[in-house]
Amino acid sequence: MHENPDLTQWRAAQNLTQAELAELLPVNLRTLQNWERPADERNPPPYLWRALEHLESELRISKNPSEGKRTKKEKRK
Repeated sequence: MHENPDLTQWRAAQNLTQAELAELLPVNLRTLQNWERPADERNPPPYLWRALEHLESELRISKNPSEGKRTKKEKRK
């Protein structure tokens, strides 16, 4: 599990915009923006990192930037 997670860095590493990640979680964009505030100000829920780990596997997000952008396994309805 992640200690002192930085959501902004995680999202950037996955080539996701705030709007894209908010839609995928799904949460309100403003909620996601609040979670990305500095560590001493943010209050993300405890389940967030489990959800992000699941999201990584669902989207098959490449850890190698030379492989290009992420691809969706299935388009959600």
